[in-house]
Amino acid sequence: MNRSNCPHCGRPRLFQNVNQSRTVQAELEQRYQAAKSQAVSRGCEQQVQDFETACENSVAVFCCHLERLFKTFTDGSELYGSFSQLEKLRLRYEKSIPEWEKLRKQVEIELYGIDPSSDDLHYAALSLDGEGLKNYGNCTILLRESMISHRATCFEGNSAQLFSKTHSIDTGWLSAWDLRHKLCVAKLSLKIDASVTPPDFVRMLLTNGKTSSDDNYVEVHILGPMTARTFEYITWDSTNQDQTAKIYWKAVKEKLQNQGVKVIEK
Repeated sequence: MNRSNCPHCGRPRLFQNVNQSRTVQAELEQRYQAAKSQAVSRGCEQQVQDFETACENSVAVFCCHLERLFKTFTDGSELYGSFSQLEKLRLRYEKSIPEWEKLRKQVEIELYGIDPSSDDLHYAALSLDGEGLKNYGNCTILLRESMISHRATCFEGNSAQLFSKTHSIDTGWLSAWDLRHKLCVAKLSLKIDASVTPPDFVRMLLTNGKTSSDDNYVEVHILGPMTARTFEYITWDSTNQDQTAKIYWKAVKEKLQNQGVKVIEK
């Protein structure tokens, strides 16, 4: 039986994704220590340490189309829809690989044992500069760490895409939010050499590809509801936007500002 509290002590139940990440912490630690040792042998220990330090302060961001925000915050609903909810409503604008929703659900079950009928998992990406994956839309949302740190986990890359290739999940690919720097080192340390400098870290952690399938990033999974108050700020790229988009933006901007969200137009 699913419970929100422990039946014995009454404490709130841990978030399922975070609890699972703790059970596989040893596998991540093994990858991390191997990566650190390799950095020493390659003569780039300091560069890898600098990268790790940067990733300790990484943020969770996601991109979406303005129409998606407009539909969410102007129809009287405060809840921001998850991937699965929007898929069911067909409120998507990017092209996906075949059976994308099915793959997402399979990964959620494989990783966390999440009920396949659940629509509670949100997806984002780690970023060092607050920029996100532009293939998903021209609005970039940075999430408040205080609102997600207790319920977020991080994964090696695009979980559905990796699962479609390997048909399995490596438990060393998963970390809790507070261990995300170790996952970043385990994944990317081999790309770092003595010539790499801190400005290079930004594009190393998150790279926009020609299509969403070409993007390279560390995926963030946030379990539970999300509202405008989960947002730290939102940036909208107004380049080449028509009058309808500007009307949408004005409405979204007013709604979000009323919720204390910083709004930036480029």
